[in-house]
This record gives sequence, C-alpha cells and structure tokens, in this order.
Amino acid sequence: ENAIRSIYNRLCDYEYKQMLLEKIRITHKDFYDNPMPRISPSDIHVADAWDAAYQTIYMTNALISVLESPHVSVDENRRIAYTNEATALRCMIYYNLSQLWGNIPYATQYNKNNFNEIILSSPILSPEDLCPMLDGILQGISILPEDGQRITMETVKAIRAEIALSLGNKDEARYLLQ
Repeated sequence: ENAIRSIYNRLCDYEYKQMLLEKIRITHKDFYDNPMPRISPSDIHVADAWDAAYQTIYMTNALISVLESPHVSVDENRRIAYTNEATALRCMIYYNLSQLWGNIPYATQYNKNNFNEIILSSPILSPEDLCPMLDGILQGISILPEDGQRITMETVKAIRAEIALSLGNKDEARYLLQ
C-alpha cells in the first residue's frame, strides 16, 4: 500500500514537471508568470520531466518485481490487483511519454543498483510499436484494488481508448468509451 502511494506521489511530480515544461514551451512563462527562455533539449526542465517519468517507472518496476517474487507472502488476489495497478500506471506513463517525446526507451526490468543501466540497454520503441503493445498489456488487466481514489477499470478503458485513437482506430475507441 505504501509503495503504491509512493508511485502516485512520484506520478504527480512527473505530471507537474511535464505541465511546467509545456507551459514554458507554449507561453515562455513559468507557473508564476515569470519570463522563461525558450526550451532547448539541454534545458533542465526537460531533464527534470524525463527523470521524473523514469523514476516513476522505476518504482512501478520495483513493486512488480517484489510482488512477483516467490518470497513475498501476499493474498493472491491482492498480489494480482496491485501488480495490475502498477502495470496500468506504467502503461499510462509510457503512453504519455510516447505521445510527447516520440521514440522512447521501454524498460520493464528492475535493478535496485542501477536503473540507468536498464534504461540504456532497453529497446527504443516508436509510438507505433509501443502503443499496440501497451494496449495488449492493458487488455490483460482484469482486477484492480478497490479504492475509488486510484486507477480504476474505467481509467484502463479510457487509456485504451486514447491509444486506439492515436492509432486511428476510432470505432474501437468508441466501443471502449460506451
């Protein structure tokens, strides 16, 4: 439960940094309306948003790894539900990254000593390759923890619908959103 809460906190940090980056890109001002220079690839705001996204992914990978360990004694339904929740959050972040950044490293492994090594050795996927894969993963999610404050099956369907739209599958998106 604490690990999931930490993931949501880190996710909020990523979303804040991504929105700040977009605000600066569009208006050349920060959230306090202070003038900001044009965004460049080496800008600290770009690095901050990227790092926050991959730190959140690192946390989801860590939780999934722990939950899949045979040494962890958790009720099977809870284990599946929490694994699904972390997986859905990871898919949501990867979808977001792919739409904003294009080709991105896709890391699903966990290494407590060096996550950067995993990122650097992970395949670089285009949105066209990543999105169908994410949709397939999300289709496999059947249960989530019952907490109305977190990701729900309706959220999973909404992410799938957004993926369908990005791939040009309007009928599938319409079906998912019914």
